[in-house]
Amino acid sequence: MTKLDLEDINSASSSIEKLYKLFTEHPRKNGMNYYQHMLRSLKFSLKMGIGSFYLLVHSIFPFIFENNGSKIIISLYQNINNNK
Repeated sequence: MTKLDLEDINSASSSIEKLYKLFTEHPRKNGMNYYQHMLRSLKFSLKMGIGSFYLLVHSIFPFIFENNGSKIIISLYQNINNNK
């Protein structure tokens, strides 16, 4: 190997390490690995989507889904704060 080849390898290795850190630093700070964090975030996203639907329908028809949206918001808030 030439000196240039080694520099390329070291540069690529450094880039991979930086990329790995970007994907794992935040989950690790919250006591999770990347996949655990992804699954938890996806669950929150789905619940927020459902809550958004409830609130959209409720905004047009105030007699439908009177408490569903706020219950989801409260549930998500409690879940996030209990895991800190």
